[in-house]
Amino acid sequence: MFSLFSPDTQSHCQDIEVPMPVAKDSTEYNMSHARRGRAIVFNHDEFQMDNMTPRPGSGADVKNLEASFDALGFQVSVYTNPEFREITEILSNLSQEDHSDADCLVVAVLTHGLGERYLWAHDMPYFVEKLWLPFTADKCRTLAGKPKIFFIQACRGTKLDGGVRLVSRANTETDAGVNAYKIPSYADFLIAYSTVEDGKLSKMRETEEEEGEGYPHLLIPTTMPLHTPYKIPTIADFLIAYSTAEGFYSWRHPENGTWFIQCLCQELADSGSKLDLLSIMTRVSRRVALDMESYNDLLSWQHQQKQVPSINSMLIRDVIFKPKTKQTS
Repeated sequence: MFSLFSPDTQSHCQDIEVPMPVAKDSTEYNMSHARRGRAIVFNHDEFQMDNMTPRPGSGADVKNLEASFDALGFQVSVYTNPEFREITEILSNLSQEDHSDADCLVVAVLTHGLGERYLWAHDMPYFVEKLWLPFTADKCRTLAGKPKIFFIQACRGTKLDGGVRLVSRANTETDAGVNAYKIPSYADFLIAYSTVEDGKLSKMRETEEEEGEGYPHLLIPTTMPLHTPYKIPTIADFLIAYSTAEGFYSWRHPENGTWFIQCLCQELADSGSKLDLLSIMTRVSRRVALDMESYNDLLSWQHQQKQVPSINSMLIRDVIFKPKTKQTS
């Protein structure tokens, strides 16, 4: 396991104030700003290193993502085969932009992975957390309290998942045959941590000692007026969606693109403006897990393999891409 947010990047006991984009008690993020926001796509299909194979089919992913993000109202920018220096410069500049009138941010990366913690730029590997560290609430203050969404299409290891077949057998002689389908062996897990891995949240006072009493009591939150200030963790409001589980291979068709991006774009087209994002991502995971299976009649160990995405959420409200009202001049 690795840290999503390195401890030395945390803000400790800082008194930072930023504009409030949404009331404390709202169950949904404010998606009624003037702009939807920026959507950045880093596409890597060729690499400088001789031992790094090309990624045919990634172009199909780019087209699908462009169409999906554009339909949701994002301003889409695609960067093809950037070097690590370019990636850090683009993200640094993006974090310094004024996002005050934007709903959220999306970053998608299509590349090779190196183990669980690294992604490949055109010229070298880099820590995956380099993608989102510039956008914590203390660093990118005009995105504080707003969704920051990352889609990462990359292998996270070399393990394969042959899956498990689920069978429903006929109860009587008159029932027809056997119904069966196959799922990844790592499907159907939800693992909820109390905090991010290795993250050290600022100490928060949960109890206080009443004068004259020898025991603590909980501080009970109360409903607050609409514009009353409130405090959030700097690492809140992130969603990081990986194409596959830790340690596992991620599959790509040389013409149609990767399983994860195909299914993501299909679900965004079907439900992008209707369902909340976490519900959409559950449907994406189901599509990948149930509808996709590898075919390789030359390499039996790569044949009939399965895959399931892994979704890391630090969201504290629902993300719903409600249609934007077109402004007339």
